[in-house]
Amino acid sequence: MFDKIKKEIINSIDSLLRYAVVITGNEEDAKDLVQETCYKALKSINSLDENSNVKAWLFTIMRNLWINQRKRNQISPVYLEETIENVGDEWNINPEELLINNEMRQLLLKALNDLPKAYKEILILRYFEDFSYNEISKILDCPLGTVMSRLNRAREKLKEVFLKIYEKNNDDRS
Repeated sequence: MFDKIKKEIINSIDSLLRYAVVITGNEEDAKDLVQETCYKALKSINSLDENSNVKAWLFTIMRNLWINQRKRNQISPVYLEETIENVGDEWNINPEELLINNEMRQLLLKALNDLPKAYKEILILRYFEDFSYNEISKILDCPLGTVMSRLNRAREKLKEVFLKIYEKNNDDRS
C-alpha cells in the first residue's frame, strides 16, 4: 500500500509544482514548497488509508504549508505568466490560428493575474488541476456551497476582466 501512495506522490509532483508556482509567484519558492510538501506527506503517510485521494491530500498539505509560510513571511503576490508557459503548445493548427490562440492565451493569463487571489486559486484548482468541487472544498477547507458560489463569481469576474483587456488590446491596435 505504501508503495502505491509513494508512486502517486511522485506522479503528482508536476501538478504540485505548477500549483506551487501559482501560489508563490516564483519557481525557487515553489520548488521549496513542493519539497516540504512531499516531506510532510511522506512523514504522515501512515495517516492515509488506501482509498484516499492522494493528490487532493497533497494539495491540501501544500496549501496549508503556504498559508503558514505567508503568515510568517508575508510573501509577495502571484503572477501567473511565469506559471503556464506551455499551455496549448501541442495544438496542431496553422500558424495564423496559433498566433491568434497565443494572443488570446496571453490575454487570458493577464486577466487571471488581475483577479483576486481567492478567485485565481479556485480557477486553477478546478480548470488547470481538474479537481472536483468536493476535492476543492477539502483543499480550501470551506463548504461545498462556498466553492460553487466562489467558482461562479470567479468565472464571471474572469470574463469581465478578460473582456476589458481584450477591448483595450483591440483599441490599442487601431
